[in-house]
Amino acid sequence: TGREARGVDLNLLRKGLSQPEVERMFGRPSEQSETRARGVVTTTLLFDRDDYSITADFVEGLLTHFVVTSR
Repeated sequence: TGREARGVDLNLLRKGLSQPEVERMFGRPSEQSETRARGVVTTTLLFDRDDYSITADFVEGLLTHFVVTSR
């Protein structure tokens, strides 16, 4: 369908997934960074795919925000 990346249905991507679950879905991230604000560490992963780029933010290992951008 039009909502698949690497054979994964993007509709399965949702807040609350763990970082390992997202990495199993989309493979190793092409970039990873961390920011700290008020004692909270946010890990941001970037997954580059042929048709999509996915930016995913994790707090305490759980997905809190994501953006899927088509190419």
